[in-house]
Formats: sequence, C-alpha cells, structure tokens
Amino acid sequence: MNDISEVLDGRIDDLMKDTFEGIEDSPLCPIRWMLDRISSRWALYILSGLADNQPRRFSDLSEAIPVTISNRMLSRTLDELVTSGLVSRDEQGRQVWYQLTELGGSLMVPMGSLIQWIIANAKLLDESRRKFGLPELDLPPGLLD
Repeated sequence: MNDISEVLDGRIDDLMKDTFEGIEDSPLCPIRWMLDRISSRWALYILSGLADNQPRRFSDLSEAIPVTISNRMLSRTLDELVTSGLVSRDEQGRQVWYQLTELGGSLMVPMGSLIQWIIANAKLLDESRRKFGLPELDLPPGLLD
C-alpha cells in the first residue's frame, strides 16, 4: 500500500470513485471549471494579494502582487475570480475595491496545503522532469531550506 493510501486509511480508491462518479469531461464540470479558474497564470498571485482579507483598490492590489502583471491581465483575472465567487467587487463612486469572499477565504487553506506539498516535493518534481529531458525548474533560493 502506498503512503497516501495509508494516510487515508485505505480509502483512496473509494474517495476517487466517489469524487468522479458521474462526472463527464466537460468544460462545465465543476471540478474542472474551478481548477481552470485557480490554476490560471495569475490567479494564485491575485488570491495571495488578497489573502489578508483587507479590501484593496485595483492599484493597491497590483502593488501587492510580487510579480509584474499588466493591468489588462489583472482586470481579466479579477473578473474571472469575481464571477467564480472567490472575490467580491465593490464600486464606491469612482473607486473599485476587491476582497476575498468567504468562499475565497475558505479556498486559502487547501491552496496553502497544496503549495506546501509542492515546496516539500520540489526536488523530486524537478528530478522527474529532468529524467525526461525537460528543463530544470526555477527553484527560488531558500525555497527548499
């Protein structure tokens, strides 16, 4: 039995069967639809910029994101996160404020766990890629310390 099966008390087969039973490969599959939203290039940066649950104006949010993102992409990705129910958009006169919704806040815990898993396994993921001739992952200094 592999490690994950032991963690889940041997219920992994049932968990996966129950999760995907009756779900078709469709763009409107709720699992696929949400994973597409949160795995877009900019979504995690934007969600992390709102993780303190403080309302932010567009320009403040842009500054809170640790990478350079164009206003067009920030706006487009925010629109997707708003329509997904993860971020709220509040217009106050000429100012627009963005904030995580309760649903968006509840996503931060499992996303944090996924990110921790990626960090913990980054070397193994990188080794696997390199076995198949793929370029080395860009692992920031100190990430694995």
